[in-house]
Amino acid sequence: MSALDRLKPVKRAPRSQAGVVERAPENSTLKKRYFHKLSSNAVSIIAGLITYSIVPRALGVNAYGNFSYTNNVITQILNFLDMRTSTGFYVKLSQRQSEKRIITFYGSYTALVFGVLAAIVVILSLPFIRKSFFEGIDTSIIGLALVFVCVKWISDILIKISDAYGTTVSIERIKILNNILGVLILLALYFTKLVNIHFFYVHQIVIFGLLCLFISRFFNTRNYAVPLIGKLSGEETRSYAKEFYAYSAPLIFYLSATLVTEIFDRYLLQHFGGSFQQGLYGFSFSICAVTLFFVTSMVPLFTRELSIAFSNDDIPRAGRLYRKYVPTMYIVSAYFCCFLLMNADGLISTFGGAQYRASLTPLKILLIHPLISTYSALNGSVVYAKSGTTFIRNLTMVTAPLGMIMTFCFVSTDALNLGATGLALKVLLLEALAAFVMMVYVFTHLRLRLTRYIVHIVLVPSVLIPLAFGIRELLLMVFAAGSLQLFLASGVLYTILVAAVVYLFPRFVGLSREEMGKLLRNARAWRSFPPSESANAI
Repeated sequence: MSALDRLKPVKRAPRSQAGVVERAPENSTLKKRYFHKLSSNAVSIIAGLITYSIVPRALGVNAYGNFSYTNNVITQILNFLDMRTSTGFYVKLSQRQSEKRIITFYGSYTALVFGVLAAIVVILSLPFIRKSFFEGIDTSIIGLALVFVCVKWISDILIKISDAYGTTVSIERIKILNNILGVLILLALYFTKLVNIHFFYVHQIVIFGLLCLFISRFFNTRNYAVPLIGKLSGEETRSYAKEFYAYSAPLIFYLSATLVTEIFDRYLLQHFGGSFQQGLYGFSFSICAVTLFFVTSMVPLFTRELSIAFSNDDIPRAGRLYRKYVPTMYIVSAYFCCFLLMNADGLISTFGGAQYRASLTPLKILLIHPLISTYSALNGSVVYAKSGTTFIRNLTMVTAPLGMIMTFCFVSTDALNLGATGLALKVLLLEALAAFVMMVYVFTHLRLRLTRYIVHIVLVPSVLIPLAFGIRELLLMVFAAGSLQLFLASGVLYTILVAAVVYLFPRFVGLSREEMGKLLRNARAWRSFPPSESANAI
């Protein structure tokens, strides 16, 4: 019997339309919602690139290291306290959209989590603890980081509610406008020489606060009931608490291990390498995170559709959804990662400057990471949509202690002492191991052929990396190494050649030749994308 089969059904809270799985309005199809998610994330990429070209330079390596470390520690504590209930909330609300009291329960739970988080951060900020845990970091920075993490978390919850209700299109338009506003304010701060770590925290708090306000106003004006603040009876509270506990209980070990290992990783790097190594790692990781914007735009929508399919016990449809989206998302990640990997020095010169030159090796290592984490994220959607939290726990029992041993060996001055490079190497190797195990689990349940996807995973970078490398070497005869001109010229030529490869070999991106022709004939290509569920290119 599998781990999922051992998950016992629990009594659910009362619902207004039991057994009915609701879908998004017909005029808000999955591809339309994805297109707007994609558009919003494209704007987010541009906004992110502008931000990363300003903030690391303005703050410097040490201050940026403090910013990265403080955010990471507080976020990891919040993730632990949340117990993945945010994912469970999204899955359950997607399946039971008319049940508004589930929103009220989760709003109360979130307020409780924020209170406990604040208490923990206050304890960690006490002078005798802060000297070792937040070494060299001012108390005001810790306080601003706490507020920033909480406000950002609230915005994520509101976005989850909008996705569950199928109102993605309107909310993504709001996010686009909010991103533009954020960039304009940041540029104003930069040109008035006001960009420091305190002002940047305030900037981020204001921008995410405005996003929460705009989304809340949209819900009110469109008469969407989102009762995050409300009152439940004792019976309702107990019923929801039991339901969410049943979902999250198998993850307690996983989340505890994640909290310990993530903080252990960054603490060791801070202890042995200081803010400088922390800054190099934070800078590298932030740049790599941009390449996953297109994938992260897909994850909530993918999870929603899978949740509906699994709730109806429609395994064939879940398999078709996987075949239709996952290989395409992998191609998108590979397109960016392979190019940036071959032009990492240009990235550093453009976004960090000479002070971040030592981040070249960790940046190159982490640029391979999104190729693997694309499958991890989308496979994770399958696992969570199927409520396979016991599997996550069992996997973590192996990877957590192994990861801590690897971190000590790679980072400690008593071992290899590789600093940011060592932590990047550990993250990549452990992600590869976990992703492979998760793929085996997911493919077994979706009844897909693993070998086809393994071949595709290896084939894509095997084509794109030599292509990017060849273009770079060719243009080095014209442009200086690490220059912005080389970076831009390489990007244009690389894009043209990748487009040619896709046109000549459409199976490379999971399309049939007929579907490729349909895309080319349609001026608005997104209307015919993604491919039909009958496609089985991979």
